[in-house]
Amino acid sequence: MNMRRFLGAVLALLLLAAVALAVMPLRLAFAWWAPAGLAANDVSGSIWAGHARNLSYRAAMLGDVDVALQPMALLRGEAAWRLTRGGDAPLHMTLANAMGGDTVRIERLDGRITLSEDAARALPIGVSVDALNFRGFSLTYGGNGCTTASGRVQLVPQLPIAAFNLSYGLTGEIACHDGTIILPLRGQSGMERVDVRIAPDGHYVARLSLAADTPDMARALRALGLADGADGFGVTYRGRF
Repeated sequence: MNMRRFLGAVLALLLLAAVALAVMPLRLAFAWWAPAGLAANDVSGSIWAGHARNLSYRAAMLGDVDVALQPMALLRGEAAWRLTRGGDAPLHMTLANAMGGDTVRIERLDGRITLSEDAARALPIGVSVDALNFRGFSLTYGGNGCTTASGRVQLVPQLPIAAFNLSYGLTGEIACHDGTIILPLRGQSGMERVDVRIAPDGHYVARLSLAADTPDMARALRALGLADGADGFGVTYRGRF
């Protein structure tokens, strides 16, 4: 008899939890389960069919997106948010974080993401990047750095030298090695390259290299502060996210 009562109480609690989850507003789920750095000006709707206005994740400005929590991920102890944006600049991605942990997964990211003003501000030599394009992008990272990474990244920098045509951008495949994110980006002509490494503690090194095939181009690069080296004229930036 006591066992039957116990089982009945357990089933009642599970049913109550299921009902509460089914009607939970997205605003409450964001407050409880959203990963650090995820923010929005306004959140509405339910966790299964919600909407976030001016959503951002750290330096990534995602704009107005539809949000849906993935129910099967909850069984794994994760909150997985499916984010979609329509219109002229569609975006599709899943952002998942382990409940009670610091591991974050970005999966099946396709689309264009605008950078925050701080991230996109012009570098000392006048290079600026206001957005990144992703295709088939996935990344898993936590306190020990990245564990898996795949997919293609493209950036279209603005460079104050007319001789360099970067309208096609610089493109490369992301990789992960010993917790460090490695992103080698190359231009269509092969004369432009950016190599980025992000360590597990958030420190990054970004090396911009440009090859000069004329004396005038070499003088222009020196005037911007780029030093001549084995890989062309370049400059290295260091910082921490």
